[in-house]
Amino acid sequence: MPFETPKNFQPYTASEEEIKNLRPLTKGEADELGIGGKKSEKKSAPEKSDPFLAASFRNPETAKEKEISFDIEKEFAFFEGFYQKNLGLDLDRSEIISIWEQNYQEMRQEIETYGYDTLLIVPASLPEEEILNQKLIETMEENVGGKKQKVASTYQGDSFKEGGAFAGVRNPEQPRYRIILTHAEQNMYDNPNANPFLKATLGKSIMALSGLDAADIQARIAGNLEIPVSFEANIGSHKKQIKAEGFSWTEYAVFQRVFFEKTGKHLDENGYTRFPKSYSGSLVVGSDWDPDGRRLNVLALDPGLARGGLGSRLSRSFKKLP
Repeated sequence: MPFETPKNFQPYTASEEEIKNLRPLTKGEADELGIGGKKSEKKSAPEKSDPFLAASFRNPETAKEKEISFDIEKEFAFFEGFYQKNLGLDLDRSEIISIWEQNYQEMRQEIETYGYDTLLIVPASLPEEEILNQKLIETMEENVGGKKQKVASTYQGDSFKEGGAFAGVRNPEQPRYRIILTHAEQNMYDNPNANPFLKATLGKSIMALSGLDAADIQARIAGNLEIPVSFEANIGSHKKQIKAEGFSWTEYAVFQRVFFEKTGKHLDENGYTRFPKSYSGSLVVGSDWDPDGRRLNVLALDPGLARGGLGSRLSRSFKKLP
């Protein structure tokens, strides 16, 4: 109902004396009258994200569109069984859902930019590298001559052993729950259909991959600090600035076993990859799969090494926000 002015309304005009005596209210008076305080705003709870995420990736090399989707409930169910079966670990569902909800839009953006089409869930309580090698890598069983046989023991290169072997591996990444986005390609090298951002890492030294000089790289390795992936690449007719993460060997061991369970194949049977988040002495850890020897090779590589078959698997990890 609109406000109506009374018929006998007379506006009040203050006298000069009253105006002179005007003063601001004291804080106590203002508080008593409920004046001047900040209004308490009700913060609405953040909107919960969908358990299903769909995004479209336009390949800058071929201009082809690829639809990519994840269902976090299905992913959680797979990894819950995976860790329980292989490592006897339980996953905290609430941690994973929090990471998913907090980073939902950013994950979609990364998928649209880089075409990440594989999701990994990594718990905070993974065992040491030696145990991961024993339980995830060396327990894989292949069909050989119609019979199931375990793969051969992992080969450890001399430089890797000089750095302390698995016990000497250092990872800047602190143990915590995370969701990792990466690419599903079995091989980067000699694979024309591989994701173009993966192919762009081939033949580059760690310095070229990171944009840092040799002194900076050695300082990061010595200080156990992560080496970023940040470089410019020509893809098709486009110049692309690539900003991502590499893998640690720990994350790669999980990925290698997940890939095998889902496809019956091994990552990097052609060419090999290194891990900007795993160090051995002053070197960077790398791996490939030897199909003839039926084993994983683990090596320690000079950061300056640049060969056509050597690349770095790109990824992006997401953690629970503080």
